[in-house]
Amino acid sequence: VPELPSDGSDAADGVVYKLKLVSMRHVRDVFNDGSTTKTRVELGQGEFPADCPMQDCTVRVHFTLSTATTSGVRTDLAVKYDTRTDVALKGEPYAFRLGCGAAPEALETSIRLMIPKERARVVLDLTLGEKARRHGYGAKNCRADAPGAEYCAVDNALATVQWDVVLESFDAAVNWYKADVQDMLNEALVIKEEANALFKTQVYELARSKYEKTLSKLESLRGLDEDDFEAVDAMKMTLGLNLVASLQRLNDHVSALARVNKILESHPDNAKALFRRSVSLLARHEFNAARDDLFACVDADPSSQSSIAKQLELVKRAEAAAAAQAKAAFGGKL
Repeated sequence: VPELPSDGSDAADGVVYKLKLVSMRHVRDVFNDGSTTKTRVELGQGEFPADCPMQDCTVRVHFTLSTATTSGVRTDLAVKYDTRTDVALKGEPYAFRLGCGAAPEALETSIRLMIPKERARVVLDLTLGEKARRHGYGAKNCRADAPGAEYCAVDNALATVQWDVVLESFDAAVNWYKADVQDMLNEALVIKEEANALFKTQVYELARSKYEKTLSKLESLRGLDEDDFEAVDAMKMTLGLNLVASLQRLNDHVSALARVNKILESHPDNAKALFRRSVSLLARHEFNAARDDLFACVDADPSSQSSIAKQLELVKRAEAAAAAQAKAAFGGKL
């Protein structure tokens, strides 16, 4: 800063600067952990965040993938993949549904923060270890066939992964503040089926997220007529039970119990809910309560007696094992 002119008199009490912002480069710490930065290179068409694909929907992007074995040295980056030269894409943008693991989390979350035709640079700093790797290729929530995965999935020597991406377009999700109930239910069905597919391939975290977000939207609906209420309630029941199953696969039995108890408050005789609550109660060594739910499940659905018998046997074995372990811990004096 140049020295201020002075006539030798006493120093002024303050200084007034007149400034004009000529331009700026928007840089975002995507996950607030330092692992991923998104830099806006070229402004797109629309307003942030109203025109961003925040919700799960189909997006179409072009991107180049570059990697380096050092961090912070851009001259060492080498382009490894480009959607425009991908033979399988035939020059078309890469189109995929958000929230399904079709792209690394670092790239996908950054795309959610873009407006159409925006160009951005996304940099993943792998020198930060596991907290960075879980956002990149090879993570559990990223499919093995994601474009560019073959260049990054198992290379522990990589320090930097960079995507130069442009959001060409996206299909806007249903506006839940304006759409009719049937449109909402149709979208809920699409997302439920996506989540079911993720569950079957053991991508439980992404499945949980889809069930949870869609269920939250349905729970916010008010003033439904009788037919719409029944249809929404049925979808809420399905999503709620599937969410419980996902939480159980993630060993989050506290959340699973909270969710299934909410279902049973309004549907106390639901056999599936009773059975799934017994699973979490068993995981928490609440053997008597788990057994009681299984007996109630038989009363609610006698056709389930065979599967209930198997589950009761599991409760019996787990209870015996816990008792034996406790006895051994106290020198056989229990």
